[in-house]
Amino acid sequence: MKLNRNKNQKKFAAALLPILGLAVFVFTDFNRNNPRPLKSQIPDSPEVLGQTIERTRGSEIDFQVLKPNIKHLIKINFDAVSAKAFAVVDEHSNTVLFEKNPHEKLPIASLTKLMTSLLAFERLDSNAFITASKKDTFNVSPSLYFSAGEEIKILNLLEAVLVCSANDAARALANAVSRQSKQNFTSLMNERAKELELIETNFSNPLGFDSNDNYSSVSDLLKLTNFTQSLAVFKNLGKRTEVGFVSKFEKNFECKATNKLLGKDLEIESIKTGYTENARGSIIARVKRGQISLLIIVVGSEDREQDLLKLSELSFENFDWK
Repeated sequence: MKLNRNKNQKKFAAALLPILGLAVFVFTDFNRNNPRPLKSQIPDSPEVLGQTIERTRGSEIDFQVLKPNIKHLIKINFDAVSAKAFAVVDEHSNTVLFEKNPHEKLPIASLTKLMTSLLAFERLDSNAFITASKKDTFNVSPSLYFSAGEEIKILNLLEAVLVCSANDAARALANAVSRQSKQNFTSLMNERAKELELIETNFSNPLGFDSNDNYSSVSDLLKLTNFTQSLAVFKNLGKRTEVGFVSKFEKNFECKATNKLLGKDLEIESIKTGYTENARGSIIARVKRGQISLLIIVVGSEDREQDLLKLSELSFENFDWK
């Protein structure tokens, strides 16, 4: 009986082999035609809460955000700050440390040129050249004082506007956008303001000259600043103390930064300044100390630089970051 069982087992195995072979062939052929996706060898990016990525620079990543905490439960004295309105914001946590009249509509002088520069950047080729016309020339300081017929790269004009607040550069950019779009530049400014939800803002000219119809608020200026600072051409100019370039006809142009603190206070990065007799002084700047970065906006000041320094001092005196 044992011998017969072994014979039967061998016969069964022999009969089963062709079936198994066919199954292996079918399975192999199916996998060949329907391959499984390979697991990626690149690890997933870590999810870090509150991380700040400066995409325009492509390098800095803060894996831990330090949040501000007030040190003292006392009334902070702002008597030394002359500005009609201001705000101090911790950039990494987006926390407002101090503010005064953030929604008051005020003349903003050359802070207007942030919008002028934004429209020029968005609508013109930065590497193209503008041939200046008589309508572009403007001998009101600060200016580059170029002549009609001069050919200047748009990027150089943008730098002169943002660093030196050059009036003729801003005028040339505004006229170039109008020619290209065949639309009124001021109308374009106000349309863009609506798109950015600047609900307390109205523009009447690209230079920021005094007008009842040219105004904004600290709250809106914060929105505009945050948007423009996401663009490298705006953010990377913070430490520039001057602008120098050569026109297409090899004429040299130079202008100095309007922020008087640059080069003297290494913690300061300039964003934009403004001044007229009616608006008084305005300034937007970044103050960096270690991992802490404060965005300070000052409008309607008798001494914009001193107000900026005082607000910075009050911030570091009354808050710590943990």
